[in-house]
Amino acid sequence: MITPWLPLFLDDQIKLNDFGASDYIITQLAEFGWNAELWKARGELFRARGNQRDLVHAARFYENAIDLDPTLASAYRGLGLCLFKTGRRSEGQRALKTYLELKPEAEDAGMVRLMLPKEATQ
Repeated sequence: MITPWLPLFLDDQIKLNDFGASDYIITQLAEFGWNAELWKARGELFRARGNQRDLVHAARFYENAIDLDPTLASAYRGLGLCLFKTGRRSEGQRALKTYLELKPEAEDAGMVRLMLPKEATQ
């Protein structure tokens, strides 16, 4: 019953800035199997904490989400931002380009386009 609301619930939980509780909730929800939304949420959680090691883990979690749902635009966004912050700029740009292809009218599309080379945004 909560499946349609799960992304919103998880986003709100992560915004509480309680890493331990959020990670516990996500892993408990995944007890019967990980899905793309749970992997993406775990990526968001680790990216929000922001240290280099967490960004590497977050990138892997976003990749897991993409493997399960290659149409999950927000996972490409998170992956691209993590890759940028860990020095993998060209890979990050590819992920962000895919994000914009999947969600061209994203609220942050203008900001994301600034991170891409000029030829990629035309």
